[in-house]
Amino acid sequence: INSTNMSISFSAPRINEEALEQEIAKLSSEERERIHADVHGTAVPIEENFDFVEDSFRSLDEQLKVISSDEKKEAFEMAQLRCPDYVNGSEFRLMFLRSTRFDASLAAQKIVDYWQRKVELFGKEKAFRKLSIRDMNEEDEEALNRGGFQFFPELDKGRRGVWCSRRSLWDNRVSHRASMMRSLWFIAHALLENQQVQKNGVVTLLVPKEAGNESSNDPKIVRFIFRDLGILPIRIQAFHHVLESQTLKFMRDITLFALGPSLRARYREHLVRVCDLAKELEPYGIDADILPADLGGTSDFNYESWLQAQRDSSFER
Repeated sequence: INSTNMSISFSAPRINEEALEQEIAKLSSEERERIHADVHGTAVPIEENFDFVEDSFRSLDEQLKVISSDEKKEAFEMAQLRCPDYVNGSEFRLMFLRSTRFDASLAAQKIVDYWQRKVELFGKEKAFRKLSIRDMNEEDEEALNRGGFQFFPELDKGRRGVWCSRRSLWDNRVSHRASMMRSLWFIAHALLENQQVQKNGVVTLLVPKEAGNESSNDPKIVRFIFRDLGILPIRIQAFHHVLESQTLKFMRDITLFALGPSLRARYREHLVRVCDLAKELEPYGIDADILPADLGGTSDFNYESWLQAQRDSSFER
């Protein structure tokens, strides 16, 4: 392996295939059936009638009060003062309840963690207003332009959102790591503007940029990404990892470790060329017409044009 092109640590924590099989074997038949439906886009969303949602809001309020007042809750309490209508609004709270399948305890903890992390990333001046491309600095803009995180506007058969992380476009520089994560937050919030995505969840694709270009990355970046995905109000239904070569199995094991137990059962590996990915994903409810041509799809969606439209609209407001 050419060390000048690789920044992987071979001592990085990892989970192998045998350990994954052991974890899945411990799941109940009911859990395995639910995960199968989630992965294949056939899960039935929770019915959100008025009484159910109102009860969930009350439970969420109770759980937020239970969380002890510590340093992590400081950012949430600040949000209550700086943007009370937003943080206490039904739209904001519903995002987090949906992301946890209406588990009020988990949703409350995610909300507290969300504000803590948002202040860390964006600072107190920007954290308490809607994310805008106007607030991005030069390094943030560079991270967005690289396109390490992209989403596709069309939903799949299960009405799920589909987004793609292109590993060869991640920025390995430690000094740019925060900018890379801010770009992730921006794309995630754009994806969450669709309520169907909130209700039905998200499919994540992890792919190299192009055939033969699987430049590897610091395992810390993988862990940071999935830490933030656990904080954001996103429910990942399936995780598809493209490996173009058997020699890259070590990256599979590192990624599995970063995913954590709750997502590992939703992991699917594809040993295939990126340009043939669309055919691989058809059995999982993802049609070729929502994927771009470089992933074997037929969509004419252009990320650069979408990003420019975001810039244009932000300055019109």
